[in-house]
Amino acid sequence: MAGHVLGGAHDAPSAANSVETDALARFAVDEHNKREENNSSKVLIEIYKFV
Repeated sequence: MAGHVLGGAHDAPSAANSVETDALARFAVDEHNKREENNSSKVLIEIYKFV
C-alpha cells in the first residue's frame, strides 16, 4: 500500500458534474451551517464551484 494516502483532497473527474456529488456536498454544507447557527463564533460556508 505504499504510495496510497487515505482521505484528503484529490481529483475526481467523473464527479465534476455528478448530481450525487452535488447533493452530498450541499447536504454537508447545510449540516455544517445548521450546527454553526448555535455557535457564538459562527463560521458559515457556502458552495462556490465544484472542480
